[in-house]
Amino acid sequence: MGIIRRWWTIAFGLLFSSFLQVNEHLGGSEGLQIEGLRLFGWDMSTGFEWGGGEVSFYFAYCVLAILVFLMASLLAHAIEWSAIGVNLDATRNDELVSSTFGISTQRLENYGLLAGETLSSAWRVHSIAA
Repeated sequence: MGIIRRWWTIAFGLLFSSFLQVNEHLGGSEGLQIEGLRLFGWDMSTGFEWGGGEVSFYFAYCVLAILVFLMASLLAHAIEWSAIGVNLDATRNDELVSSTFGISTQRLENYGLLAGETLSSAWRVHSIAA
């Protein structure tokens, strides 16, 4: 059963990335052309002065990336200690014991498969676009 799920994951990722590459509304193989990011009226695609010198505009994007990473880490930690996270952890450790406690292992395995397919497809699209 596990090898079939792996093949489905790969197939889903290939189909999803192919869809994104040929979809003309999403820019096709060239990708979407987007403007610079503006947060709260501040154009992040321009540098700024700090301490008597000019700071590259990349610095603002690095700070934003760190903030997004911290928020994602907090979200992952919250999910890990939620009821869903504890059930997923119990299913990962021992399916038989989990099912005796009333945890639907099949539902959680399907949830994990869907989450894995989504993340792997997003990573594949990101790798192709970069």
